[in-house]
Amino acid sequence: MKIFIQLLKTFHWIVEIFCPTQRRVYKVSVHKLPWFWVGTEIDSKTIDITEKINSSVIYSRVVTPEFLSEISGYKACKWKYIDAITLEQKDFPLSGIVINDS
Repeated sequence: MKIFIQLLKTFHWIVEIFCPTQRRVYKVSVHKLPWFWVGTEIDSKTIDITEKINSSVIYSRVVTPEFLSEISGYKACKWKYIDAITLEQKDFPLSGIVINDS
C-alpha cells in the first residue's frame, strides 16, 4: 500500500509540473516597480493604495487609473504616484504604466 501511495504522489507531481491546471502568475518584486507610493487625496484625506496595488501587479500588465479605481473602490479621483527613482510626486498617466521584467 505504501508503494501505491508513493506512486500516486509521484504521478500527481509529474502531472502538476508538465500539465498545470492554471497558468503560473509571477508577482512583481517591489524593487522592480516604478513607484514608491500610489494614492490620491479625497476631501483633504490622503488615501494610500500602494500595498493593494503592489500585491495585484503582474508582469506585462498595464496599470491605468481605471485599474487603480477598480482595485481600490475609489472612483473619480486624480491618482498620483511617487517615482521610485526621482522621488518626485507625479500624476498617474492616463495611458497607464506597463510593468516590464527588465
